[in-house]
Amino acid sequence: MNKKKTIAAVLSLSLALGTFTVVAPEVQAAPKASDKQTQTKTTTKTPVVKTLDKLSSIKLTGKSSVKLTDVNMYRQDESNVLSYTLTYTNNEARSIPLIDYWTKVRTKSGTVYSSNLTDADKDKKVIPAQSQLSVTYYAKVAKHLTVHDLNYDIIKWDFSRSNFENRIGSFQIPTGITTSTVSGGTRTVRMNDVPIKTSVDRVNVFPSDEYHYVNVAVNVLNAGVKMLENPAYKYAVKTTNGSSYILVPDGSSKDYKLQPEEKKTLNFMTTIPKSVNVDKLELQVLQEQAPAKENEAGKINLAVGTFALPKASDGNSGVPANKDKVITINDAKVSTKITTGWVNQSYFQNDITLTFMFENLSNKPVTVPKYGFELHGPKGFSTPIPTKSLESLTLKPMEKRPITLNASISTDIGTNQLKLHMNRPGDTGEKDAKDTVPNAFKYPEGIYNVPELQSMQNKTGSEYNVQHSKGNLGITIDSLQRLPWTDGNIVSAKMTIRNKESKSIQLPALEGVFKIDAAESGGKTQVVTSNGALIIGPKEEINVYVVTKLPSNLDFTQIQIALLEKIGESDSAQLIQFTNIGSLPELPVIEYGSYFNLETEGRKAEIMARKSKVYAGNSDQIVYTDLEMKSREGLQATLSQMVGYYRTSDGRYYKATIAQIDRPTSPEGKNVVTAWAKLPSSVNTKDMQLVLGEGIKENKLTAPKEESDGYVNAVAMNLEIGQPSLKRYFDNLDFFPYTLTINDFYATINNSAMQIDFNYELKKDMQYDMGEYGHKVVVEITDASNRRFEKEIDIDKDGGFKVGKNLSYTASFSDALFERIQNGGYQVSIYDSFQGEKVKLASYGSAYNIRNARTSD
Repeated sequence: MNKKKTIAAVLSLSLALGTFTVVAPEVQAAPKASDKQTQTKTTTKTPVVKTLDKLSSIKLTGKSSVKLTDVNMYRQDESNVLSYTLTYTNNEARSIPLIDYWTKVRTKSGTVYSSNLTDADKDKKVIPAQSQLSVTYYAKVAKHLTVHDLNYDIIKWDFSRSNFENRIGSFQIPTGITTSTVSGGTRTVRMNDVPIKTSVDRVNVFPSDEYHYVNVAVNVLNAGVKMLENPAYKYAVKTTNGSSYILVPDGSSKDYKLQPEEKKTLNFMTTIPKSVNVDKLELQVLQEQAPAKENEAGKINLAVGTFALPKASDGNSGVPANKDKVITINDAKVSTKITTGWVNQSYFQNDITLTFMFENLSNKPVTVPKYGFELHGPKGFSTPIPTKSLESLTLKPMEKRPITLNASISTDIGTNQLKLHMNRPGDTGEKDAKDTVPNAFKYPEGIYNVPELQSMQNKTGSEYNVQHSKGNLGITIDSLQRLPWTDGNIVSAKMTIRNKESKSIQLPALEGVFKIDAAESGGKTQVVTSNGALIIGPKEEINVYVVTKLPSNLDFTQIQIALLEKIGESDSAQLIQFTNIGSLPELPVIEYGSYFNLETEGRKAEIMARKSKVYAGNSDQIVYTDLEMKSREGLQATLSQMVGYYRTSDGRYYKATIAQIDRPTSPEGKNVVTAWAKLPSSVNTKDMQLVLGEGIKENKLTAPKEESDGYVNAVAMNLEIGQPSLKRYFDNLDFFPYTLTINDFYATINNSAMQIDFNYELKKDMQYDMGEYGHKVVVEITDASNRRFEKEIDIDKDGGFKVGKNLSYTASFSDALFERIQNGGYQVSIYDSFQGEKVKLASYGSAYNIRNARTSD
């Protein structure tokens, strides 16, 4: 018998015995020499993937058949769980009892594994006439077996046989055929007996130091006529070695409903150890199955659908620095990006600030999920970044919204290889025995390479771009000052915030934090703005002062100042932070005769110190300074309430009492501001300075006449301290802003009284406005016996000297001494009296009872 006849005989015998195995032929003719060019071209094309459709069906009757339409394998600890679907086609005029047929699986070596109907199909009894019926079976097989190692037998019960089984055919899957749905393909999976068209929307794989983070988005479409409600199906990723990793759904992908014809995209995530190969991954849809026998413990997972996933790309490993990543939120495209990054070094740690931008690219509002952020570095380092900025963040169409992220890391980590993970809101995943999903699952929506960080150390005068939800800002730290205070020191940081937008913006409520040598200051911190409304016009700017109190004896080498945006009642987000290492700068010095320019918005003014003097007492002395304050505002304005301290050349401070007007000042108007302090007589007043600044109280600039609890924007004003020259005339005596002239002075004794009479002229420089005037004129009479008699006279008040010319004044003194005086002389002196201490301005001698005496006698 020749070869062809032998093959034909074998095939005929197999058909007669009902043991024919259906195998898809893969025989190809050898290419001819003339086809080499064509063959070379075709090798570059995408290869054709062969699926189960290539397998032939097996005849049941003359007009009915069965076909293997789906095969899945899911690995468990003890065994592999095989599930396969047979689709019966009945073209007969009558129904076919399904009980007449059964199926088993066996290896090529003859090992047989019994099959069981799934719970979903166990009630299917007949194949209706002129219809198709799909039935799914499962079997536990050895762990080393694959779907290609098995024969899928179709059996018809035949009670005439010894084992009652008539194998009418068998399916075998050649290695060239895939049982998975090809990448990009769609498969109908029955869930709760509802046909669901299922496909893979997208796959992302992010490798990290320990894991591959895998994200799979799955499209599901209800192709049935009834609603799919809360399907109890799981999803898993299967690797080439057969290991499965359960996927965890995000919040919107759990307990969902799907109306007929409704489509939804489900999002799942998992981690796979870095050592596992993630090429040729598959997605499996799993259904729980009750044990086939009552004595079997626990439910098993059946794979009811397997999908080939596209090749993982290392391009998903991280977003390059300064580049954006477009993500999908509820079918809307949102651009995400790290826009700026700063670093403040503090001893053994780096304080890092990142500005992260969300931009809605769609034409509908988008609510941003509560993503979690983590900073990752080399050698497996990671640290969470808490933020409240996403508590209720909804982006308007085309809106940009930045948030600020802050983290502290050891300087050993460095800042050159940092990555920011933006993790989806965490879910707690169920765990199988082989499942590696952590209980608090974190999956990155995106991994962003952190750009080169700008140092924020000792950067006074440098402007930094800050992207805020209200607009783009430029923030500069202008100065840091350590100032004296009654119960310690004040540390004040002055910042300028510039509106870089072409429209007005309103800033949020602001907070401030100081860290002293990395320890947060426990004192109250005030944030004071020059514009209380926090509204900044286009391209304009405001000043912000962050102020706290420290012990006066506290020594430190570095200080950090953070400006924060207040969120809600108790939370805040950092806008910017600066670090100063080393000593704080000395206060600016204003030379005597020069102006101190105040640039506070709405309170612009210039201040110049006039001559200072000392009122000497027996045990104390008063240092006194007149200041001229001129408004530079174009409208009436209430100028700043000033606070001052006198500083000696050896660094001691004495708080000054400041007196000034409590009403608005006209444009170009001048005010008199007085400063004075009582010092021990032993204090040397030579080279003394007046430290002067703008008062603050409870996060605002101090209102006129109110007591300040701090001050800002201070300078050290050099003073010229000297006593006025003693005059022999009573002409033009200086009581700034008044000038006093006395003439025609008479002293008449009558029995036990002395009466003085004189004329005077009091002039006032009307270009100055002032508050309560604290000076008085003291007229002192000294007798030849050195007895002194004084008369204290108010200036520009009722009962005292009035502003005007050719005015007269009379006063008398009573004393028994005057009864004994018959003749002789006296000395009259004029003093400037302030707070009970005096400075002599002029003095001359005369004789009693002498009329028409010249004041120069």
